[in-house]
Amino acid sequence: MGRLAASFSLIVFAVFAAGCARTTAPVAPTPLLAPTLSPFPNPSEAKFVTLVSADLRKRFPSPKTAIDAGYFRYTAEDDAGIITYTNLRWFSDDPKHPTQLWYDAKGRLIGADFTMPVWDRAKRPAVWGLQPDRWVHFIEHVHYVVRGADGQERYGSLFNAVFEKNGGNPAHPAAQPLVRAGIAKRAGDVRHVFLLPEIWITSFWVIPNPKGAFADTNPGVTPAKRRHQNAHPMQMTP
Repeated sequence: MGRLAASFSLIVFAVFAAGCARTTAPVAPTPLLAPTLSPFPNPSEAKFVTLVSADLRKRFPSPKTAIDAGYFRYTAEDDAGIITYTNLRWFSDDPKHPTQLWYDAKGRLIGADFTMPVWDRAKRPAVWGLQPDRWVHFIEHVHYVVRGADGQERYGSLFNAVFEKNGGNPAHPAAQPLVRAGIAKRAGDVRHVFLLPEIWITSFWVIPNPKGAFADTNPGVTPAKRRHQNAHPMQMTP
């Protein structure tokens, strides 16, 4: 997923949409802090982060516990060492049920994403004692998990226009457009395909981070694989 390195770029969007029918890079909607905010929580945020982190570590200590609770994996490991699981509850988050849980390559719970619906692109959520600028806007797009010929899962995302170009309906995503796009050899190889809707999203580490709970990276998490990854092209900041 990669902690985002820049605000949304129309140039990146245009190049990606025009030049690529797909992306197999491990991308996921994990946002960047608003540049004016400290990565360290203020007192109100610290109380929320501390309580939620302790609860999540207790209830979701491993990927198995997440899967048993209805989450599934949909990203590869990113540059920060994060592997993301989602429950697809984009509009019904509460502090006990984040939309996404982060694990490292060793299966340790390390962070979480919470999401909210977008009623007004110019007005960020003000909930749970979090500063509104902790929330980042994402445009809707399609994600997929596909089983490769080697039996391993591959993860990626598509802009809605690309999905539609291959006969898909983003509101009701199906496997066949991924076959037409050359992402899957057959519909049966598509494990998951879903629409990530337009959302506000906020994230924090649930394990100690000397850089701050809202920092992009955590020195306590070592990626199993080092790679360069571009900023996620699905972010848009109003």
